[in-house]
Amino acid sequence: MPPFIHALARFVCSLTAFALCSLPSCGGGVRGELEIDPRGVPDARGAVRQLADLFGHAHPEATVSLSSGVPLASRLRGGTPPDVFLARAGLSLLHDPLYVDRLKDLAPLAKEEGWLDRLPAAVKKLIADERGVWMAPTGVHRATRLWFAPVNLKRWGVTVPRTWEEFRAAAAKLATRGVVPLTYESGSGALAFFEAMAVAELGPDTWEALWEGRLAPDGPEMAGVWRKAKAVIDAAFPGRSASPAENPVSELAAGRAAFAFLDGEPALPASEAAEPQAGADLDCACAPGTGGVFVLYVDGFALPRAGKNETAAREWLRLCSSRREQDDFNRARGAISARLDSDLSEFDEHSRSAAVDYRKDRLVGSLAHGMTADADFMNDVKPVIESFLAARDISKAIRDFDALLKKHEIVK
Repeated sequence: MPPFIHALARFVCSLTAFALCSLPSCGGGVRGELEIDPRGVPDARGAVRQLADLFGHAHPEATVSLSSGVPLASRLRGGTPPDVFLARAGLSLLHDPLYVDRLKDLAPLAKEEGWLDRLPAAVKKLIADERGVWMAPTGVHRATRLWFAPVNLKRWGVTVPRTWEEFRAAAAKLATRGVVPLTYESGSGALAFFEAMAVAELGPDTWEALWEGRLAPDGPEMAGVWRKAKAVIDAAFPGRSASPAENPVSELAAGRAAFAFLDGEPALPASEAAEPQAGADLDCACAPGTGGVFVLYVDGFALPRAGKNETAAREWLRLCSSRREQDDFNRARGAISARLDSDLSEFDEHSRSAAVDYRKDRLVGSLAHGMTADADFMNDVKPVIESFLAARDISKAIRDFDALLKKHEIVK
């Protein structure tokens, strides 16, 4: 299982000791109910609850509740939002009409707390624009990761491919053993595969140029991406259409598949987690051809204009943006801190490695997680990618992708 699950237990145990020793015991004028909606980021609710316990100790006259029931979008449109909410950064936040003019500018608070001085430029671009700062970033996640079961790879005599050419050679070997070389998760798994191919083929600068409208989507560079993707799909799905696995993690753990692109962190079904099979411990590596590039997605807390308890909400943003609390929060959920001065000593080996790469690699935003395009584009592009994976029609993919970027005015 992923290392962050084991870190959760350490985090829970350490919170009480830290709360008693480190946080102020006075309320500081913060009182009343603070409502937090954590639903915008999967699997974050438990970590938010633990952070809320710290907040409650620091501000005993305040109470914290976590949203349920009515969706955030409905509450924002209706003028009755929570006091703060957890969401993804990027164009899915900055350009979404749901959020525009409904959030408080956090630039004064960011300046007061020194957030921007502790963030890389690539992350600043995902939380702020010419109008202001719209999120207090907390966590960073690595996209385009290739997941596998090390025990199974060793048994098959296969190593983790560093390039897509190496992957195609491994796929041929795996096929002779009756093993599916590559699978992916429904939803964003197909997009993760596409962006892994595109970043490897284009390189980080040209990948960014695509989303900034400086690269023709029907030009030779993107044609090369589709050709390379077809060659990989042909190797991964010989003689059959590419389609997502119902549960790719189970396929990896059981040795039916060798590699997978997932939508987030892996989780085995309860029946398999209780009695893990050989190879059930999974690991991941950068997707082939993306070494030295950190494809990321960022999450954090935003402050609605119409929230009822802005004083408590601002104190919450201060808490979750401080170094120690941000580190604790992210260790409990398998992320790394957005801050560049994070203390890596208490993170597990997997997270430390990711954090080191975060500090030294070229950072680019993930399409699959809404960093480079807004929600409307995301909804439209998924069928284009899925159609290509199934039919492998390069000409159609180029036409559809070009039309889509023009429809959404990413290119003119």
